[in-house]
Amino acid sequence: MGGGLDFWCGEVVALGVFERKVQHKVRFAEFDFPHGEISFSMLSKLAEKLTRLGECVLLSAVEGNSALHRGRPPRWLSESVDFSLTGIEKGSTVLAVEAPVLSDTLDIDRLLLIPEKLRDGSAIDAGMEAMRSVSEGKGLAGQSKAANEWEGVDKNLLNELYSFQQLLGKGEGRIEFSSLGNFGFGEAVVLSQRTFERIKELKDAIPSHKQVLLKGTFDALRSSSGLLEFIIDGRRVRARLSGRQKVEAVRDLLNEEVTINGIAHYGMNGLLTGIEVERMHKTTAFDSNYFAILSDSISEKTDLDLLRKKQGVQRTKADDLIGKWPGDESIDDLLRQLDS
Repeated sequence: MGGGLDFWCGEVVALGVFERKVQHKVRFAEFDFPHGEISFSMLSKLAEKLTRLGECVLLSAVEGNSALHRGRPPRWLSESVDFSLTGIEKGSTVLAVEAPVLSDTLDIDRLLLIPEKLRDGSAIDAGMEAMRSVSEGKGLAGQSKAANEWEGVDKNLLNELYSFQQLLGKGEGRIEFSSLGNFGFGEAVVLSQRTFERIKELKDAIPSHKQVLLKGTFDALRSSSGLLEFIIDGRRVRARLSGRQKVEAVRDLLNEEVTINGIAHYGMNGLLTGIEVERMHKTTAFDSNYFAILSDSISEKTDLDLLRKKQGVQRTKADDLIGKWPGDESIDDLLRQLDS
């Protein structure tokens, strides 16, 4: 399909032609259709789910949030998941699939955010890493804190992986994914009913995304892509501007301590993986007071209402802030309460 046409929301977009391809095999084992055959409906479902998985895992790597955006996907993403079916083999049913090399489809800003070992791999390789991380019980890229690796198996990405269960139904079949040639990474990855039981457990354990108010150091701005990075509690966190603020409005805040208002996303380890930034500004004294109160209240781990009752202490305005997660109230409300 390289160099073909991509249909999205009624528009037709010409995709680039890339010479380098990664070879993959997708094997259907213990299914009830004849070896070497596959129905159009099954093939269509696989193509849809594999494409969405590739899109989501790349967004996770680049932005720290795997959720697809509204509207037509950006060119780099469409080209990265422009997979081709090149053959069907026997031995159960084995599909030969080609995928573009990520170092050909991603610009330098985004490529540097991809784990180095995957830069000459494909979006399918990245999806296989997500599958492997689920089966091995770790975050993507081994939970490394290196700047070019990510931990981003979030709830949305797990939902995309879980959707592959529709291909298995209630049967005992398995789907095996593998990479061939110079771009191969480890053993084949297998999706089975046991895998989906594991995914369901992880989905239930991961915190949902939520509105937050956070403090961190604005560490990097990739101007061409509008991607940001913050240092929060000693960890590097990916982010993107949600549209309320433009790159030009935040450029002067680079290397400053900032207060961030936005939507936070979390990974399998419960840690923050990415932020959709709605507003940000240089941290003020009022902000610092709020974060100090919040830190003290969380570390205290005391039932303040019970303590208050024992000591006969009345509630104060500060009590309305203590114990709440950042973002439960707007930053304007918080600062008004701190100032009163």
